[in-house]
Amino acid sequence: MRENARQFPPGHMIPFQDFGHWLRRVFTALVCVSGAALIACAQLGLPTPTTINEKIAAAQGSVTQVRTTAATLLRSNSISVADAENALKVTDAASEGIQVARTLSAQDPNAAQARLTMIVTTLTAVQAYLASKQK
Repeated sequence: MRENARQFPPGHMIPFQDFGHWLRRVFTALVCVSGAALIACAQLGLPTPTTINEKIAAAQGSVTQVRTTAATLLRSNSISVADAENALKVTDAASEGIQVARTLSAQDPNAAQARLTMIVTTLTAVQAYLASKQK
């Protein structure tokens, strides 16, 4: 270890590493919840987005939903400021990814579809994590 490296107390993680751990937990929850959500939507007969534009709109709606939920939970002290900031970082990255998918949709619809699937899966995981924190 470098002599000038910052030391953290045992059990305390560097904030970036903590974000990675948080994101890993969220992604695991996302995989579980997304499968259940797909089954539930199919059973309820809810229409799923079919065109790329519908999928882009649905993804953007998910970004808004995650941001709103994080803000509400932060105001009610159900999540920490760090959790809210992490959720905001994920939604910022998702918004950028949605813009890339929108641009890609004209040139390579399959790549745009794959990007949107990844974005929605991530947002679903974050939403599941936030839902687990509701009182």
